[in-house]
Amino acid sequence: MSHSRFLSSALVCALLLSVLLSGFSGLVSSAYGHDANTPLPDGAYKTWKQQDPRWSDIVIGVDPWRDSDGVKHTYETVGHAGCLITSMAILARGHGLLLNGESVITPGTLAEALYDGGSEVYLKSGGACRYQTAFEALIPGVSYVETVYSPSAKTIARYLNDTDHTYLLIGGVNSGAHYVAIDYVDPNGKRVYVCDPGRDNDLLFYYSASFMLVFEADESRIAPPESPSEGERWKVTTETVLRIRSGPGLSYDILGSYRPGTEILVTETEIADGYLWGKTAEGWTALRTDGKDPESVFCEPIEELPKHTVLLHANDGTDFASELLKTETVSLLLPDALPERDGFLCLGWAYEPDAVSAAYAPNDPFERDDVTDLYAVWMSSGNLFGFGVDVSSHQKTIDWETVAGTGLTFAVIRAGTSKGDDTCFEQNYAGAKAAGILTGCYYYSYAVTMKELEEDVDNFIRLLSGKTWDLPVYLDLESSAQKALGAEVLNGFVTAAMKKLDESGYYAGVYSSESWFNKLISPDSCGGTDHVWMAKWMDSRTLSQNLTAVCGLYQYSDQGYIDGIPARVDLDVCYLDYPSLIRSLGKNGFPAEGTGGDDPPDDPPVEPTPVMSALLFEEDDLIVGGYPGMRVEDWVSCLPDPTDVTVTSADGAQVSPDEPVRTGLSVRIGEKTCLMVLPGDLNGDGEIDILDYTMEKQAVLGVRELPRAAYRAALLDGTDLTVRTYTKLKKYVLGTYALFPYGGIQPDDP
Repeated sequence: MSHSRFLSSALVCALLLSVLLSGFSGLVSSAYGHDANTPLPDGAYKTWKQQDPRWSDIVIGVDPWRDSDGVKHTYETVGHAGCLITSMAILARGHGLLLNGESVITPGTLAEALYDGGSEVYLKSGGACRYQTAFEALIPGVSYVETVYSPSAKTIARYLNDTDHTYLLIGGVNSGAHYVAIDYVDPNGKRVYVCDPGRDNDLLFYYSASFMLVFEADESRIAPPESPSEGERWKVTTETVLRIRSGPGLSYDILGSYRPGTEILVTETEIADGYLWGKTAEGWTALRTDGKDPESVFCEPIEELPKHTVLLHANDGTDFASELLKTETVSLLLPDALPERDGFLCLGWAYEPDAVSAAYAPNDPFERDDVTDLYAVWMSSGNLFGFGVDVSSHQKTIDWETVAGTGLTFAVIRAGTSKGDDTCFEQNYAGAKAAGILTGCYYYSYAVTMKELEEDVDNFIRLLSGKTWDLPVYLDLESSAQKALGAEVLNGFVTAAMKKLDESGYYAGVYSSESWFNKLISPDSCGGTDHVWMAKWMDSRTLSQNLTAVCGLYQYSDQGYIDGIPARVDLDVCYLDYPSLIRSLGKNGFPAEGTGGDDPPDDPPVEPTPVMSALLFEEDDLIVGGYPGMRVEDWVSCLPDPTDVTVTSADGAQVSPDEPVRTGLSVRIGEKTCLMVLPGDLNGDGEIDILDYTMEKQAVLGVRELPRAAYRAALLDGTDLTVRTYTKLKKYVLGTYALFPYGGIQPDDP
């Protein structure tokens, strides 16, 4: 397993932006005049290192130090905060802010101001983070806002995308041992680019992001660096980097370099030292030799590229702006909006209208020039119970209240592995429970013998004990050594483990990949597909709509970024209402129903034999009544005058007399038209099952709105829609309760 929401339709779509998932941010411009679509080049700002002598006579970041005479000095340097000072200099200079309102900022000038001629006024403030007050004093227009701990890419993008404020972000990484200037978040909302004043790393991913210092820049004082708006575009074609110099000629200082393939804007040219030089936003660079020697061409002019239209088809969804103009060979950023459709979730975009999974999520870059049509991919929302994550110590300390605020409803928590207990198990369980998040559990087993497996299962049960688990508890099997055992041995392992866990009072299952369940582990040995937790990662890291028949829990991405979780995390979707099923069975630490559990009191359970009454009744333009499996012909015969009745489907097609009744059919009686309501059949398929129960529970919880006919079908006994109502429906689905409304019970009947 890689360690790296039950939502309204709008929130689900928001999650799928990410990951679905998800991009979390739009296009964020770099403070240094670079295009956020391309990696930050090694330009002038990138070359500002904390020990670069060009910027100051004071060596930043070395304390104590010895002068040329060998005399040791203390506090004649800027102390140990060179990376912090240089990061602020990079950000302030990038926004055109001035030191004391009048001088250009470099790491050196800012360091000298902090040293303040030897007064040690700022050095003695103590601790690098406290330099924030010095920055406010020395750089008019900069004010400290707050410190954000364990910042996620989504959080960083929110600051950088704020249209009402301009923020300068400095990352405290590796437990505050180092500082980097945060530059921008890529369009997918996953990669955070930084300027590291001490190393060559350019991604926040390479560090442990401990906290983030947030400063706000006064927009009235911002003077962005000059970025020429007119000129020729060139592309670096040489196989080696091109040096960026402070002037046109070899004798000028080297400020940085351009990587091969980088596009640059040239606003001015000049011949010097036998080369044609071009002036760019970062400095001067050699374009080619003056003699135009083909062997010495470093850059080539870029001609205007052709464009074509890409159509986004709603594919039965709502209309929206669907025509996009794409420049050939240049990535097109897909919109962050998705079409909508009643009863369905849009997973993203695919090449074919009947695709079962998305090739692209919102905000994904679209690069193909041979495809001009993309189609929305739909998944029935009736197949979903909720969205969640699976976590372990790899995600470090999680803010579960923040996670709950994102709309995620469940978390599967690692209890441990064959190598020992998970160090974050107890805090993750307590935090998730306190935040109201449903919990499941898993144990990563490396067992290759039955004895090792028994030891793992015993340890798993020890860790599970004394807690309640809303979702199944899973044995994680995926090691290469286990794969070598073959299907027969592995299925024997699974059967034995499931038996032991079941006898110990747990509703258990198995986690593994799709290929393992296809070739090595039979769902039957797990107890059926409801006991399968399957990992299948699409290239787009979005959901696939075709797994409801093969698993109850589906891990669709290992690239999730969720507020409150400081590291990349796996994303999951749950298809079944496990909490109700587990409680009804008295498993996973919950008492059996009727023995003190938390289900609402209800009538005594009886054998589920529907009452076969033909009584119907009318409410405005609804006709309520019937029972599952009842034919349209028999239903019509119960009407006062069945001779002039026509029954049609939603598309206007006449329904055969032999078809089963179902909610949503149109019934025309003479000149009057009504809608048919089969109590309990919320989704209009004529059956009463887990899908109807899920819809009803969502409506009771206030996270789903039901159409009028479906809402009336959910009422069952004609009263209010309450927890008691959906509990009755749940028990009917489980076969432990008889629902009498299926005979057409009157609204005022007891």
